[in-house]
Amino acid sequence: MKNNILISILPIAVVLLLTSCGSREQTSEPLDTEINQDYSKYLNLIWCPESNDSDVYYPCFRLTEISEDNVKGYIGTCSEVMPQCFINSFEPVKYNEFSGKFENGKAVCIFELGSEKLSGTLNIEFAENELETEIEFDKTESDSNYKTPITGIYTPYNVYDQSYIINTVSIGAELNSWGKVNITTVYMNQEHPWSEAFITDDSGNILYEFEALINGVEPKSITTADYNKDGLTDVNISMEFELEYPYIQTENGLFYGCWLDPDPEIAELAKLPS
Repeated sequence: MKNNILISILPIAVVLLLTSCGSREQTSEPLDTEINQDYSKYLNLIWCPESNDSDVYYPCFRLTEISEDNVKGYIGTCSEVMPQCFINSFEPVKYNEFSGKFENGKAVCIFELGSEKLSGTLNIEFAENELETEIEFDKTESDSNYKTPITGIYTPYNVYDQSYIINTVSIGAELNSWGKVNITTVYMNQEHPWSEAFITDDSGNILYEFEALINGVEPKSITTADYNKDGLTDVNISMEFELEYPYIQTENGLFYGCWLDPDPEIAELAKLPS
């Protein structure tokens, strides 16, 4: 379940796909796949299985382009497809890419999981609020987790899918290339408390994660400002014990922890645990 995915990643790994929880009386009707329709609502969401068999590997994916000739995106665990938040260095991550095109009303894509040395096909049928998905690996290793094909319904990774929520804080913000979005923190407790912070759309679908928040400390407020005076809106997460986690936005919409900034005045805005 996506609840388990969230708990297991913090903010790291996720496994996916599905067969629906219980019997599914009806699913959304597939959309007319005329390429002139608006597919923008499917882009840049983190697509996860509505439910999954914990013994089978189900990758998540993020669609970044849909056009007549190209369907592109990234595939892997939840953390592997999330846009990067720089917290330790500015070294970019390497994404597992997929690409393809429309065939017989479906997006048919080829992917390769470099870390797992696996390749295969990802077939996507677009429905109103979900994706009907089939994943087939070209080869399976001795590990039975790589069963193929696997099919099911994918839905967007949502902040309210999480269990064990104690408190949430959310504000609306205009974040330059992100447009009008919400910034939401979630404080949870299962065996131990921890916090996460996200950029979400109005439905709570997760677009981005602000990483590195300390476990066991509750977020109290969220503010925005242009800390480095570059015309881009930055984000600060204020937590208990007067801890401050400012994140600086870059021109491509990604963020980095201000403690990485070469300007000491910006770096010292962070109030992190010693």
